[in-house]
Amino acid sequence: MGLEDGHVGSDAGVGVVSPAGGASLLSGMAASVEGAPKLAETRQKRLSAIKALPQSGAIREQDILPWLARVEAVDPDRADWHVARAGGFGGSDIGVLVEARRGVYNHRTSAHAIVGEKLLMFSPRRPSAAMRRGVALEPLVKKMFEEQFGAIDLTSSLGNGVHPAYPWMRYSPDVYCQLPGGEFALVDFKSTHDDTVKAYERSGEVDLSYACQLHHGAQWIRSQGLRVDHLLLVSQNFEKWDLDVRAVAENPDVHDEIIAAGNHYWERHVLTGVLPPAIAKQEIQLTEEMLSDVRQSSDRVLALRLAAKAVEDELNQWQAKLESTVGTFELGEARLSVSGVAITAKSKINEGAVRDRLEAVGVSADQFTSKGGIDPEKAEALLVKLGHDSDCRVDVTDWAAALSYLDDVGLTVPQCRTEGLSVRVSTKKSGPEAQIVQECRAEVKEFVQRIVEWSDPKAAWNMPEADPESAGALAAAPGTSIEGAVAVEANSARKPNPF
Repeated sequence: MGLEDGHVGSDAGVGVVSPAGGASLLSGMAASVEGAPKLAETRQKRLSAIKALPQSGAIREQDILPWLARVEAVDPDRADWHVARAGGFGGSDIGVLVEARRGVYNHRTSAHAIVGEKLLMFSPRRPSAAMRRGVALEPLVKKMFEEQFGAIDLTSSLGNGVHPAYPWMRYSPDVYCQLPGGEFALVDFKSTHDDTVKAYERSGEVDLSYACQLHHGAQWIRSQGLRVDHLLLVSQNFEKWDLDVRAVAENPDVHDEIIAAGNHYWERHVLTGVLPPAIAKQEIQLTEEMLSDVRQSSDRVLALRLAAKAVEDELNQWQAKLESTVGTFELGEARLSVSGVAITAKSKINEGAVRDRLEAVGVSADQFTSKGGIDPEKAEALLVKLGHDSDCRVDVTDWAAALSYLDDVGLTVPQCRTEGLSVRVSTKKSGPEAQIVQECRAEVKEFVQRIVEWSDPKAAWNMPEADPESAGALAAAPGTSIEGAVAVEANSARKPNPF
């Protein structure tokens, strides 16, 4: 059943295939673009491509034009790509589907949402800041990788066809390349947050979704008779301005899970128009063993967070005292370094002093205003009501212009300029300053380790004997609830602070 002679109806909120006379569908689509002759041909090509999708018989007639309009509005440069992408599961889809088959909750998206996108029920989201950053930085990361590893890009040699055995399998590789040793690698680039890279460094593992993406791509490339010897996840380490390269070991079980998940969601859901149920977070029931594992981290988090807050409070007080002391004289271009702490100054305009000086000579600060700021309320109103012709900019005082006026007429006083102090740890690599910082860092690290050891639940908690008749006792587990766990902790006592 094609788009001309069928549509998907609704049964209790879940899409199901039902017969209907849809002869007017294409004529209705054509009529919708009569008012835009320049876009009509492009729109018609996209509608024809939707009609050619393998799941076209399961797509609801009423979803097509709204979906296409949203795609063209949200991501116009890639509208054709989105249409083609609806014809199968790509690398970014497959990890979520594998997780769903495992019953794992994914906080970003779901199998329910992915199937809905293939059925044009849900439109793709506007590219996020992280996605735009990744697209913008990919050429740079690719160039760094090729220069560092001497890789030869062979991506253009790959075909665009579907997998002969699994027509739902689609893939758009970042790079398929040959390494200097003659081996071939599939590379996926990520411009992730530095915290993600640090998590990789701590655990030595990558997200399941990324591992599935590379396994998925390897199967697709091998279906063309090509070799894949290595799966590489390459992330940009912004802090070190270097590449974090991780070889993902192939796992036959993951390959099997990908095929099983792809077949399941394509054949049972996309081709039939039936949305899979959404996976919700399960209410946790803590056993004694699970609670012990949680405490290993939670006790340390508690101690370290409280220590960090105490350190921050002390830091703010002492830094304020330091700035107050240094602020009694003018640093100018000088750099003050004491005990490994570097202090520099930057000239700032004292807005209050400039205003007072202007008023003293009978000049209003309003003379130096310009339309430079954004009024949040007006901006929000514009977003709510698109096309509303209103000026979101508000008057702001150009204090630099005001100070320049006072300079020109010779009325400036020293108080009109002040210094903003920058206090930081010295970054020198050698010399007395570097030695002081290194010794202090070692002492602080040792002190923090003492806090971690003190917060070890095995050593620091005096656990009372469990009372089987007590509602909060762990003896009531397995199945101890969060409330029960809290009750046990409330009756626990810490050992004395060893410091």
